[in-house]
Amino acid sequence: MKWTNSKFTLATLLGAEPAAVWPKQNEGIAMPTVRVENYGAFEVPAGKRLVLALVDEAGVDQLHACGGNSRCTTCRVEFLAGEPTTMTAAEKSKLAERGLSGVRLSCQIVCEQDMHVRAISRLEGSGRPDPGTRPAPTLQPEPVWVDPA
Repeated sequence: MKWTNSKFTLATLLGAEPAAVWPKQNEGIAMPTVRVENYGAFEVPAGKRLVLALVDEAGVDQLHACGGNSRCTTCRVEFLAGEPTTMTAAEKSKLAERGLSGVRLSCQIVCEQDMHVRAISRLEGSGRPDPGTRPAPTLQPEPVWVDPA
């Protein structure tokens, strides 16, 4: 048995989730956990865009029609826990333009903390032929951070 497995067992016996006792590590950088309703929980490289984490780690058929550039709102998610306290000016502007509240654009969120989301804009049932062009690894347009309120 590896030491990490015994830590997991001890944490489980103590009634704690292992992440609460021993942080997950990826080359010295903590890896946040993204929990996706009806899909499970997934460790995600810190700094990865949420839209890409949904597609790559969780296997969600998440829409991103504009290629993750905050020009549409097809990548919407609802936060159940761990919603970031800031947003990009592009996201704030697009949500206001469309009159949307209670949702966030997954293309404009960076995974820096544990979060729990509901994927509400999926390819299945959308009538679209594909989810859209794969978003770039970094936020587009260049982020300007604002208060979401």
